[in-house]
Amino acid sequence: MLLLVVSGAPAPAEPRPSGLFDRVRRLLDRAEPDPLPGLTPAWQRPRDDLAAVEVSDSQTELTLRFTDGSSLSVDAPLAHLL
Repeated sequence: MLLLVVSGAPAPAEPRPSGLFDRVRRLLDRAEPDPLPGLTPAWQRPRDDLAAVEVSDSQTELTLRFTDGSSLSVDAPLAHLL
């Protein structure tokens, strides 16, 4: 089990067009997707330690229970799809 968080690296600023021609060219150019932010591990646990997985009644919170009695709850808007 691994929990990742978005690194604190800021997204690069997009340059502003300087005139009408630049705006038209940017509209017609193939758009490149924004780079994804870096991820860093925030928490890690061996998969064998997982005892149970529960979804809240509102189906927006996922709770992981471990064999040592500890648990971790995370917001998971799509938890009901599990």
